[in-house]
Amino acid sequence: MHHRGAHRDLGWCPACPKTEAPLGHSRVSHREIGWCGHCHGRDLAQEAAAWRILATLRDETPTPARAD
Repeated sequence: MHHRGAHRDLGWCPACPKTEAPLGHSRVSHREIGWCGHCHGRDLAQEAAAWRILATLRDETPTPARAD
């Protein structure tokens, strides 16, 4: 399921397909958010904001109930 808020704000979400990072770019950022602060048209402040939004989205994801 895609996160509409993330698509609206950043153009990506955790459910979007993952890609490999170009040489010299952050592989972790490309794997998790699809781009990094070294990508053309992006900067490190945008990457930091994206990580904060991703953490917020993960915190809002409901945890399935445990079967006891």
